[in-house]
Amino acid sequence: MQLYHFDRAPNFGDALNPWLWPRLLGDRLQARSPTLFLGIGTILKTDLPEADGYAVLSAGGGYGPFPRPDHRWRFYAVRGPLTAQALGLDPQLAATDGAYLLRQVSLPPPSANGSRIGFMPHWQTRLRVPWERICELSGLRYIDPRSPVEETLRAVQGCDAVIAEAMHAAITADALRIRWLPVRVGDQFLDFKWRDWFGSLGLTGDPVVLPAIQATLPVADDEGSWRRVWRRTVNSTAYLLQTRALVTRLRDVRQRLETDRGYGLLSPERTMQQRVGQLQRALDRVLASEN
Repeated sequence: MQLYHFDRAPNFGDALNPWLWPRLLGDRLQARSPTLFLGIGTILKTDLPEADGYAVLSAGGGYGPFPRPDHRWRFYAVRGPLTAQALGLDPQLAATDGAYLLRQVSLPPPSANGSRIGFMPHWQTRLRVPWERICELSGLRYIDPRSPVEETLRAVQGCDAVIAEAMHAAITADALRIRWLPVRVGDQFLDFKWRDWFGSLGLTGDPVVLPAIQATLPVADDEGSWRRVWRRTVNSTAYLLQTRALVTRLRDVRQRLETDRGYGLLSPERTMQQRVGQLQRALDRVLASEN
């Protein structure tokens, strides 16, 4: 099988694929195989590369139309019930996200550096929001979604709780039995994939909505050098003013996580163990069936 995952931007959730699956699938993964292996990520959509076969173990959908499975598709497990329903699959194939298989491999030791409350943004908001500085002002450990997987795993394990705009920050924390809190900053928060994952574990709840930081002036089609300088100056001022509200809110959230051990989310231990077992059985079937 040839491992397929989103790799057009550095992002922890997607980067888990080339880190985790070779440890679990070994030489079943071959760069030139005619079968694509679809593991971690919101990648089940119609613009997948053409292939002779597709082997799906835990992937989900939500970004664009779902594919129409035919004889080439073999589903071993999908992320959650919404993906299973959208594809017309047996509900029993709704396991949970494949990142829970982190529990089945050796992990790097935790990092003791920084605050015990971490924050990982979505990779898209990181492009426009100065998260590292905001976390510094808020007393949070900044966990960069672009960092190498092992560095990120060390950072997450060094936390007592994780504030997660990035869904795989929440999933990884949950898998490692660390409290987490979902937050929403902008439109890149995809409700479908969160509800799909929540549904796999019987979780309910809404994200904490944080003050958004947005550019006041967009880039003009005919933008010259003076317009560019003016736009950047205006937007920098706007960012500064908006940042104050965001820092204040994050400080409040951090303080509550520090003082209230009941604040935040964690899936039920029994349910989580059942889903990990389901993923492991699906993985065993892949190992027995795929080349």
